[in-house]
Amino acid sequence: MNIKSVFSTLTVGVAMMMCGAARAETYALIIGINDYEGDDSDLRGCVNDAKAFRDLLVSKYDVPLSNTRNLYDDSADVEGFVEGMKWLLQSASPGDQIVFFYSGHGVQLDVGEDDDGSDAADGMDECLVLSDLNCVPDNLFGMIGNYCLESNIRASFLMDCCFSGGMSRADARVKYFSGKGKRALKSMGRTSYAPIRAKMRKKGAASDDGSFAYMFASREDQTSIDLGVSPLGRPHGAFTCALLLALRDDPDVTSSELAAAVVTKLRDIDIPEDEQQPTFEFSSDARKDEPLILHDETE
Repeated sequence: MNIKSVFSTLTVGVAMMMCGAARAETYALIIGINDYEGDDSDLRGCVNDAKAFRDLLVSKYDVPLSNTRNLYDDSADVEGFVEGMKWLLQSASPGDQIVFFYSGHGVQLDVGEDDDGSDAADGMDECLVLSDLNCVPDNLFGMIGNYCLESNIRASFLMDCCFSGGMSRADARVKYFSGKGKRALKSMGRTSYAPIRAKMRKKGAASDDGSFAYMFASREDQTSIDLGVSPLGRPHGAFTCALLLALRDDPDVTSSELAAAVVTKLRDIDIPEDEQQPTFEFSSDARKDEPLILHDETE
């Protein structure tokens, strides 16, 4: 699939978010990748993470299964990701909420001279890694979050991956991409994001109802851990395990209380702060005082 044509479809999808009457529906794109291209980068708990989070949305937040799109392993390649993101952006109308969940590899890549103006102070782009080793720069999610803020869309992004030198997770150990594996990673063409970013900057002032929340498994300089045996009885990412436990206890807890609960549960499963410290970002203090995800109101 041609990358420029791929992101032109995303631009169309973003524009379509403004169409239609306001509804209180939830749409979720959920990605879990254990099986990566090549032989030495596979993970264990990511598909479990994704399926458990999907089940949580359905059982605790009344999200129709038909309002979720789920990409696991081979289906979470560049084509699957772009089609999934296009579906997410086209489905949501003002007044709706979108949820993006990712569990898999994360990596930092040098910002190239042809970059689209990344403002990364450390000269690095944090990226999600798709199953075919294409890398998705983090600034795409920043652009989508800002657009949702301005477009009366409620957005939540949850990412169980690390953004240090690279990440692989198994049996409570972190396995980095080897030099060979890292050289195999593919850029999705960061300059292709420039027209989308410019379009976002042209939007008006933020609405009263649009908002965003980001929950990341670790700091930019840390790895994230997979548990070969988790308190949930199956391999899971430590962050997702803590998140699921916290939301099962109280799905309507405020976002700030949820953030604290996730950290507490990570410590309960013996993940110290110097190894993994989740980070959180909210569009406003008001968003902190709301649940991370609202119950779907589809009739």
